[in-house]
Amino acid sequence: MPINTRRPVRDAEESENHPLALAATLQHLRQLRELRVERERRTQHLSGEAAFCQDEFQRFEVEPEAQDSEVSDADGQDFAAPLQPCSYLSAGQAWAGRQRVSRSSASRDEDWAVIVRLQECDLPCGYVCGTMCAMNVPSAKSSVITFWEGEIIDNVHNTFVTSKWGAKVETDWKHWEQFSAFTPLHREVMRSGGRSSKLRDNGFVFMRWKEKQFLNAGDDCGLTIAGFYYICLNRQTGSIEGLYYDSASTPYQRLNLKPMCEGGQGHSFGHFEFR
Repeated sequence: MPINTRRPVRDAEESENHPLALAATLQHLRQLRELRVERERRTQHLSGEAAFCQDEFQRFEVEPEAQDSEVSDADGQDFAAPLQPCSYLSAGQAWAGRQRVSRSSASRDEDWAVIVRLQECDLPCGYVCGTMCAMNVPSAKSSVITFWEGEIIDNVHNTFVTSKWGAKVETDWKHWEQFSAFTPLHREVMRSGGRSSKLRDNGFVFMRWKEKQFLNAGDDCGLTIAGFYYICLNRQTGSIEGLYYDSASTPYQRLNLKPMCEGGQGHSFGHFEFR
């Protein structure tokens, strides 16, 4: 974009009086550029990954059946259809609920309150990020807040196959199948390298959330961010089901969240900045 040479001089003088704002803006732009490069890299490797994962998934097929014509005849166009927007995936939206370590235990020592707030959602790029606040954790002296980044399963940037964070193909299969919303998709996903042509108009949004850093505590706070969450969001109710995976932690830790209504509105919106 050409520079506007008629811009008043006082604007430049005002910019000099706000070095912190300028520095923050430059830092944000650098972060966006780095994120864009990473997304492009993931997209370039997706085709090869899909072919590999298709073979891996077929190893776990229990009942071999005739190939669905919808899958065998697909030329990639069905998989490339963009996801429908979701009103709950908006910056500022918050959820509240609990994380339970054990499904069989009713002990409060294995159950704590959680608040999640969405910071950013870039649906066309399959990206989300936000914060997670864990409260009343027995091993922590105070609430623990983490920053997380997420992947939206969209067949283009991210598939149902994780291929990182210590998760193998069988790990993905065992966790995704815990969600009833995944049942209608599982055969096609297994035969199509972790993709599904039914995602565009699906009533659920599937994601992975990976905590990146503690914001108000250290590594000795009693919680770990080594693993990640498999996430299923109900488009109609906004409720979220999650399963935490970390090979060194208790398996199948469950996250159950309900959308928060703030300010008397159906959704909450806002802007947050991390430095």
